[in-house]
Amino acid sequence: MTRNSFLLVATLVAGFLTGCAGVRASVSPVASATRRPVPTSTGTPVAASPSPSPLPSPSHTPGTRSYDYKVIYQDGSFMIREAFLGTDAIWKDNFQKPQTRIANSLQGLGLGRDMSCDTRPGSKTPCSQMFEVALTSGGTDSYTFRLDSPGGGVGLLIKNGRLIWSGQTNGAGSPAVLSSKRIGDEIAFDYSKSNWGSGEQHLWVTDSILMTKGKAVVLIPNSFAPYPIHGQLIYFRIRTRKDILVFGGKEVGEEYDEVFDLPCCWAGPPLQIAANGEGIDFFAQKGRDWYHVQAGYLIK
Repeated sequence: MTRNSFLLVATLVAGFLTGCAGVRASVSPVASATRRPVPTSTGTPVAASPSPSPLPSPSHTPGTRSYDYKVIYQDGSFMIREAFLGTDAIWKDNFQKPQTRIANSLQGLGLGRDMSCDTRPGSKTPCSQMFEVALTSGGTDSYTFRLDSPGGGVGLLIKNGRLIWSGQTNGAGSPAVLSSKRIGDEIAFDYSKSNWGSGEQHLWVTDSILMTKGKAVVLIPNSFAPYPIHGQLIYFRIRTRKDILVFGGKEVGEEYDEVFDLPCCWAGPPLQIAANGEGIDFFAQKGRDWYHVQAGYLIK
């Protein structure tokens, strides 16, 4: 959902934020606050369905809790399965991580995390970061990402010397860019806009995904946590205070009230979204009930 519950609760109690992300919590956006930069291209990339690849199947280790996984959605070889964990289970000190989690082998790009900032006055975007992406067909794409500060402000994305996106960001006390991934030969990242620091009584935070597409970009509003599955984009869409997965350009599976999303800084049990290019693995809540969910090309 739009940013995370920790962020919103922290704002109300003041001083709790430390630049970390936690459970995604919905915020009803203010109309004047949700205006986003107009993309040079629109749409969601769609790729052909690949052959299934194995992910860990449910198993029981002596001395650990056994979970019953049920397939809740299937389209060809793509499926979503989930196991009920209990009520508020993940917040308990004795929470046992399911043994069926996939290996979190997919590396992020670190966008907005490794910026160099020029403290001299004069530049509107004094913080910058450069990196290259080696293309599958040979050659490289060079990127420069610029910000007022790692926490937000004006953002610029330059690809091969060409400005392809500019927009406003505000991380609300956290980094403006939540996560960044390579999707095939393109890149995608989710970033926040908010009225943090404005002094307004009502805090609003909105999330969007930006994905490059050749010399243009695709802007996907009200969305977060982009990941690749066989080079195809999967992410969460925010739907009226609910979250639902989008894959292949369409909504799949069930809605969730909360999705536990941790780009950084969580000191509790290892509950971050995991990904390995074959699928994603995450924790989500429906009502008071928490579930362990896997989505991708799974083998039962």
